Amino acid sequence: NEMMHVLQQSLPNLLQKEKKPKLIIIDSVAALLRSEYENSSIRTQLIQKIASEVWKLANYYQMAVVCVNQVSGYKQNSLIAGSLTASDIPSLGLLWSNILTTRCILSRQSSSTEEVIRILELVYSSYHQ
Repeated sequence: NEMMHVLQQSLPNLLQKEKKPKLIIIDSVAALLRSEYENSSIRTQLIQKIASEVWKLANYYQMAVVCVNQVSGYKQNSLIAGSLTASDIPSLGLLWSNILTTRCILSRQSSSTEEVIRILELVYSSYHQ
């Protein structure tokens, strides 16, 4: 899998450099998995492997890793003040949700004046319980 190659080889090689990044953003794990794997057991195993590699990198290099997860579901007024409703389903599912240390929701609202407001809401953090 190309994602595993990047996490296990390409990214560690990059992080060996003198100026180490303190933040890595992976966008979007869900899109990669959805297009390549329809078999749910293989997909589940890969999600666990990806999460394990991300954890290793974050801990070893002492950096933050942000993994963008898409939300699917009904969009009709489903994001109100940045909160998920029952009709919004994280694409990577419950397994991914249980692996995280921090969960945020980034939403956008637009008004009739064409002004767009973006809201970042901290939903869960193992550091602030």
